[in-house]
Amino acid sequence: MGLTKETQKGKALEVIDVLNKYYDVDILNSEQLKSRLPEFLRPRQISMYFIKKLLKGSDRSIGNIYEGKDAATVLHSCNVIRGFIQFDFLIREECKELEIELYEKIRLKDDLKSLAINDINKKLSLFSADKLLKIQKILSNEA
Repeated sequence: MGLTKETQKGKALEVIDVLNKYYDVDILNSEQLKSRLPEFLRPRQISMYFIKKLLKGSDRSIGNIYEGKDAATVLHSCNVIRGFIQFDFLIREECKELEIELYEKIRLKDDLKSLAINDINKKLSLFSADKLLKIQKILSNEA
């Protein structure tokens, strides 16, 4: 994506902030970082997944944001969420909703515009009609 390290870290913190609000947690709180309770673990894993997916962060750099979690932890978290997205309808819908919100909040609209048409069509086919209207609204505000 061509972001500087500072910009990437800033956008990663914005991703975390969106997820904090969505799940009503504090992902970077030291006590919650150590917790394996699902109400803390799942938002942390989803935040790692989106930072990697949307910002193209390396596993190591993402782990450093979470008090030095190692690259294997980040890789595992991303794989777990990919599995949930594939097989769990509720988490898949939740992640679709979050992805739209993240595109809107952290100004990744330019990335959405720069995707190849085939990739856009593939992504759009995954969204419901009301989600497509939100995307259309975001894109029309940029025009």
